[in-house]
Amino acid sequence: ERLPPRARAFLEAEGDGALADVGLTGLDPGGIARITAPVTVLTGGVSDAFYAPLADALAERIPGARRGTLEGLTHTSPITQPGAVAPAVRAALEPIA
Repeated sequence: ERLPPRARAFLEAEGDGALADVGLTGLDPGGIARITAPVTVLTGGVSDAFYAPLADALAERIPGARRGTLEGLTHTSPITQPGAVAPAVRAALEPIA
């Protein structure tokens, strides 16, 4: 319900699986709340609009999760620009290093 109409239309065109992913259906909310490992949820600042609400919802449900945005990057940047993503991954791992 929180998705903008354009993002909803995109997901509907992708099929039921994409809408289920955004709604976090099929996930055990209690299971997510029991995660004890450090978690950082990242999205790209120029990713399609539907990624941010999904990431926000995950971060809200995982105790102590950190939420970040990698400005200027997209959803595929871990593959297409790993050097630009690496500092965020290193920063996320620092608390457990």
